[in-house]
Amino acid sequence: MRWIAPLLLATAALDAWELSVDLLYWQAREHRLDCTNKPSVIGTTVDFTETDPIAPHFEWDVGFRERFAYTPSCEEWEFSLEWTHIKNRAHEERSAHLGEASFPVWVLAPDAFVSDFIFHAEEHWKIDTNIFDAYFSYCFAPLNWLQLMPGAGLRGAILNQSTHIDYEGGIFPSGTDKIRMRNNYWGVGPRIGLDVEFLLDRCQRWTIFASGAGAMLLGKIEEKQNEHYFNTRRFHRTQDAFKLRWVVDFKAGIQYRIPFCCEQYAVTFKAGWEFHDFFRQNMLPQSKFHLLTSNRDLTYRGWFFTTQFSF
Repeated sequence: MRWIAPLLLATAALDAWELSVDLLYWQAREHRLDCTNKPSVIGTTVDFTETDPIAPHFEWDVGFRERFAYTPSCEEWEFSLEWTHIKNRAHEERSAHLGEASFPVWVLAPDAFVSDFIFHAEEHWKIDTNIFDAYFSYCFAPLNWLQLMPGAGLRGAILNQSTHIDYEGGIFPSGTDKIRMRNNYWGVGPRIGLDVEFLLDRCQRWTIFASGAGAMLLGKIEEKQNEHYFNTRRFHRTQDAFKLRWVVDFKAGIQYRIPFCCEQYAVTFKAGWEFHDFFRQNMLPQSKFHLLTSNRDLTYRGWFFTTQFSF
């Protein structure tokens, strides 16, 4: 969005177009993904569910975001389209020491008991994220160094999760117990927000910015869980349900703008930190022993680096 403060009023007589590309370096985190817990001593332990679960290692991954924006001449409103895409992963592998064992947290078979134990657990989780935003915002500058941009629009999100867990040893002495789970979601709904920009110099080169937004998405969650030991199916479950979910976004950073051709064109570089919270995304039911946290939120956090072309 161009500045509408007095220093740039001359450029407001022209239509403004913006094209930006973001490099994202994010970490996705989701609770209730622990595949096992801290080990207990064999022989003296009756209940292997009493120790704390162990969270997997959530990796930092690279993604991208593309944005196109248009501002009509002599107007203060802007229309933008945005697409965010990233794939995130998490892994965990645990082997108990000699004389110790852990509980297989995600064993869902009806014959599971608190006395069950395993020697080795391995988990691989991944999520494929696509977020689409169509957004209208209105810009006004109550002060020469301050610009406010409230806005509203539509958000669409597609979040496809898959989890692979393998257990070996203990109650699975001669093979691998394989658990495969999916938690896929798509949703669409309204989004409102507010962007704030603080000008740091009279040439309007350096700016500090921050934005916050909230969305309410109505969509479908598709769940699938399977457990197999050799050729025996120990557990199977599928469920589809329509759910209303809330999303919160926050972003802050600094930007440097390089204008040329009498302010008609510009290249802007941005860098900053952002956070996104998708509430109650993990809907996979856990075992009857309720070892996992009740927090089902999916969060993204990380850095962004933007190159923006204005013309």
